Amino acid sequence: MNGLLTPTSNTFTELMIWCLKTPSGFMKMVQLNLRFFLKLNTMGNISKIQWTDATWNVARGCTKVDQDCKYCYMYRQSKLYGYDAMDVVRTKTVFNMPLKLKEPSLIFTSSLTDFFHPSIDSYRHEAWDIIRKCPQHTFQILTKRPERILENLPADWGTGWDNVWIGTSVGSPKGMQRIFDLLEIPTKVRFISFEPLHERISLDHIDLSKIDWAIIGGESGNNTGKYRYRPCQLEWIEKLINDLSPTTQVFVKQLGTYLSKELKLKDRHGGDISEFPEHLQIREMPVQRKKGLDPTEVGVVYLASDFNDRDWKAHTDLCFAGIPLHYHPDDENGEIWEGLFFSKVALALMDLVAGGVVHNTPNKDAIRLFKKHYPKEFQHYVKHRGSPELEIVLGVRLESKNTNDGN
Repeated sequence: MNGLLTPTSNTFTELMIWCLKTPSGFMKMVQLNLRFFLKLNTMGNISKIQWTDATWNVARGCTKVDQDCKYCYMYRQSKLYGYDAMDVVRTKTVFNMPLKLKEPSLIFTSSLTDFFHPSIDSYRHEAWDIIRKCPQHTFQILTKRPERILENLPADWGTGWDNVWIGTSVGSPKGMQRIFDLLEIPTKVRFISFEPLHERISLDHIDLSKIDWAIIGGESGNNTGKYRYRPCQLEWIEKLINDLSPTTQVFVKQLGTYLSKELKLKDRHGGDISEFPEHLQIREMPVQRKKGLDPTEVGVVYLASDFNDRDWKAHTDLCFAGIPLHYHPDDENGEIWEGLFFSKVALALMDLVAGGVVHNTPNKDAIRLFKKHYPKEFQHYVKHRGSPELEIVLGVRLESKNTNDGN
């Protein structure tokens, strides 16, 4: 074993002994394991990114558009993985990955390139075809080139496909034009990633009602070397949340390395939500506006005058998802069920979920929104009405039980 490491099928033990005995062997083992890990977790399939389930890369490599790209993580990873970050190359083994992924998933498309980069023009139609064939998945396409989206949409795009979200990244005021470009794109879910947030951003003069979802994150990086990080201030994050919350679902992904050090957090990227200041512990997901129900008209005849913020947000999400609830007209504000108080909305939502389970016609959106807006009430319902029927509802993972998702 001199020079290149070339293990055969029956030499695993010999290989490990050699790796541990020699400094060069140990370093080679670390390098191989790191590259293998990167291939599994960045080129395709499972992802550690908090707002998605999997990543799918139709290519790797990209070219920077402005200072938001200064410390791009893809460039940093390219040094470890051994490829030219500026050379946009079509992937091979993972190009068809969504077709092989059985579990309905949120898929970040593409994390190691820009889906609308000019170098992908010649085969982007193949990627669109894969997306078309996978209605069970939801594809989250995030681009820094929104000005190129309209001319590169498939012919049957219409007002958008149900399984595609379109977003752009903005980390400073210099990138604001991308938001205006995005607002011109017809899509079922429109989102913005304010990451890496390295300057204060004002959203004045922007129609925020057209933004369904916003991701917020400080920059992560190293103290020294080529790939560092820029400061992110808590007040910048707070301002975005305050501006967006009335109309937009907000997902605070991470505080970034600077705030992690300032606040003495354990997670060096500031990505552990349990370490966030309580008022920043927000991780909401968008709700597709399937039927365009007006939340100010649906069921308001039964709404109590002291309808709180959580109830109104749940009611609005349900309407956008095309799920009108049947509120109990006899209950002023709600009632106590099995020892726990349920608001009017939580009670109606529980009845809808329970009815779907009993009649084997589960509404997955209703279940998801019940868990999202009323997690305590949902667990209470599971505890008192837990049944085999609940465990076979598609897309539901009961937190109070160990299940196999019905598979």
